Amino acid sequence: VSRYGFQIEDTGHMYVIRTPSNIQIQWLHSSGLMILEASKASKTQGRGLCGICDGDVANDLTLKDGSVVGVAEDPAPFLDSWQVPSSLTSVGQTRFRPDSCATADCSPCLRMVSNRTFSACHRFVSPESFCELWIRDTKYVQQPCVALTVYVAMCHKFHVCIEWRRSDYCPFLCSSESTYQACVAACEPPDTCQDGLLGPLDPEQCQVLGEGCVCAEGTILHRRHSALCIPEDKCACTDSTGVPRALGETWNSSLSGCCQQQCQAQDTIVPVDLDCPGPRTESCPRFGEVILLLPTEDPCCLGTVCVCNQTLCEGLAPTCRPGHRLLTHFQEDSCCPSYSCECDPDLCETEQVPSCRQDQTLIAGRLGDSCCTSYFCTCGDCLDPIPECQEGEALTVHRNTTELCCPLYQCVCESFRCPQVQCGMGTALVEVWSPDRCCPYKSCECDCDTIPVPRCHLWEKSQLDEDFMNSEENMCGCAKYQCVKAPVCLSRELGVLQPGQTVVELSADGVCHTSRCTDVLDPLTSFYQINTTSVLCDVHCEANQEYEHPRDLAACCGSCRNVSCLFTFPNGTTSLFLPGASWIADCARHHCGSTPLGAVLVRSPISCPPLNETECAKVGGSVVPSLEGCCRTCKEDGRSCKKVTIRMTIRKNDCRSNTPVNLVSCDGRCPSASIYNHNVNAYARFCKCCREVGLQRRSVQLFCATNATWVPYTVQEPTDCACQWS
Repeated sequence: VSRYGFQIEDTGHMYVIRTPSNIQIQWLHSSGLMILEASKASKTQGRGLCGICDGDVANDLTLKDGSVVGVAEDPAPFLDSWQVPSSLTSVGQTRFRPDSCATADCSPCLRMVSNRTFSACHRFVSPESFCELWIRDTKYVQQPCVALTVYVAMCHKFHVCIEWRRSDYCPFLCSSESTYQACVAACEPPDTCQDGLLGPLDPEQCQVLGEGCVCAEGTILHRRHSALCIPEDKCACTDSTGVPRALGETWNSSLSGCCQQQCQAQDTIVPVDLDCPGPRTESCPRFGEVILLLPTEDPCCLGTVCVCNQTLCEGLAPTCRPGHRLLTHFQEDSCCPSYSCECDPDLCETEQVPSCRQDQTLIAGRLGDSCCTSYFCTCGDCLDPIPECQEGEALTVHRNTTELCCPLYQCVCESFRCPQVQCGMGTALVEVWSPDRCCPYKSCECDCDTIPVPRCHLWEKSQLDEDFMNSEENMCGCAKYQCVKAPVCLSRELGVLQPGQTVVELSADGVCHTSRCTDVLDPLTSFYQINTTSVLCDVHCEANQEYEHPRDLAACCGSCRNVSCLFTFPNGTTSLFLPGASWIADCARHHCGSTPLGAVLVRSPISCPPLNETECAKVGGSVVPSLEGCCRTCKEDGRSCKKVTIRMTIRKNDCRSNTPVNLVSCDGRCPSASIYNHNVNAYARFCKCCREVGLQRRSVQLFCATNATWVPYTVQEPTDCACQWS
């Protein structure tokens, strides 16, 4: 059998499996032992349940994910890892025991295998190495015969023949037609009825012994996969139940015994006809009859009889009308009946005679093919003729005379019945009514305003319909316009373009498409052709820029516009500043300004204010760096002479300000000194006071509680303060 690159052959003693990776597996029937051999010419090592054929035992239990199951671990995860996804997982009780001869008692195994019966194999498969496998398998420990079967099978690999079974110790059961042999050449197929289907195996690839059942002298195996030994003459045929048959042999193939078959030639089985007396009837003489098989004295032979099967009859019994009866007829050439209905007045129901009006006459008679008498009230001839109605009028009956034999007729005008007149293009319908007529007189007169003015699409233009102007239909000489294709370009995406018009589109992937309407006519569409060109707008903006689409619709690609200022400090760091931001760096003032063209970085040098260190010291200040170390300035201690604001409530007699008023005063520290004058041999003392430099008047409103009035009050406050000589 060959499938999916695998070749499987049954030698009778084992399965020989060849994989696509040139690995040969010998699977013995007697012991279940598998022998794996890799081709020396193949570099493929293989993976899966067979392990990795690289000579390293440690990696044979490699899972699908590359991890390796240890020798002392349960191999169940290894078996499940290589299961086909849609197949069953391994079932049954695990046989693995997490033991070794170092942790458990292996003496039963050593005593069993060390028996001198197996001594010839000890140098190939030592008892110690086998017992390490034995202690990890529950089945081997519990069933000694199974363990010895595996040990002997391992010895067979090295062509060591051991006769160890007895009828009372681990017997090998064979059929009565075969005998047990301890050592047989497993690679040599036994003689079977199918010799020639399996060719001889390569002795270099298959040299293994096995044990099994061998057919007795004069018999061969029926099939390699069965244990049935038969004489060679029984190989001619095999029946449906798998029983071998000899040439010319006849047998029953059914439970009743009425079906027999015979082996006529090699692998040729034919049915055998039964010897039944006389021919059977093939058809029945009368229509509607069928052949019915009946048992005879011989249970395997049947007789025939003709019976009527009325389900084959075509005609059904009809349902007769009132006053008729059903008759059934039979003919000699058919078993099917025929039917007919016959008139029988005795079956008619008694009909009541109607009461007729004065203008009616009673009549008795039979209707159609009925055999029953019916009574009717009929009318005679009417004297007044039926009027003829004009065009557009309908003949009606007066509602009070509808039941009479001679009703009163009248003509009623119904305008929708008047004939319709269709006027041509450029004419209008004119109607003239007459009191003597139901329908008006209709005529068509010239009216050019009735011609509709077409509403043309954007890609069309309106022009005179020359065919209508010159046709006989235009009897009134009216002008009629029609829409024709305009000399433009038409596109599903761009719409209507005039010749020379250009449209620019920018796609999401940065490609700019320019479409221009030409003056070249497209013969397929009768519109002008559109030429389209594409340009990749590969514009890369800096971190402080953003892409700005072109303001000119005819332009293709935009440009980068500064939205912030990018500045690199002396230490190498880079920062972004929004418009309006200012900062000092490298003793220069920088400002990010906003212009119509975008953000612009403006740099201006720092101008330091003048510094008088002597005056700074006089006012008690100290010189400190300013503007990030670029300049020096005098830092006062905050107590120098200056204007200060004091909140106070002004009172004058019984008048006062409604809320506290902010008044300016002079406060602060001024210099003083005592200097030795050698001319007068005495110290001269100098002192400056914090005084006002100038005064100004200020009016404040005061509220007088006595008479509840507001009065103005003038106060003076300094315009400036300074240290002055006292």
